[in-house]
Amino acid sequence: MNEQVGTGSPNEQAIALVIKFICPGQQYAFDNAKSGTYAVAPPLAQFGDGTWIVGEDVQPGTYRTQGRVDGCYWARLTAGGEVIDNNFISAALQAVVIVEASDALIESSGCGTWTKNA
Repeated sequence: MNEQVGTGSPNEQAIALVIKFICPGQQYAFDNAKSGTYAVAPPLAQFGDGTWIVGEDVQPGTYRTQGRVDGCYWARLTAGGEVIDNNFISAALQAVVIVEASDALIESSGCGTWTKNA
C-alpha cells in the first residue's frame, strides 16, 4: 500500500485506504478538527457507466442523460442481480430511467452521465 490518501495522520491515511478499497464508489473525508472520524458523502444525484447501489451510491428518482445517446444500456436490478427492468437504446436524443427506492442496483453502459431531475 504505497498510495497516500489525504493529509491526516498515518493511521487516518491507512483507514482511508481500507475504506477506499472496500467502498470504491464512496466519497469520504476525515473531520480532523472535531473528532477524527470518517464520514460518507450522501448518495449522488449523478452517475455514469458502472453498477451503482441505490440509496448508497445513487439516490432514487428520475434521471436523464446529457444529450444524444448511441448504444446506451441501462438496467434496474435486484440485490441478486436479477433484472427488474432494462432497455437498450440504439440511438435517441435523450434517455430517461426512473430509479425506484425498492431497486437494489442501477447499471449503465454507454449512456454518458445521468442527472437526477430536481
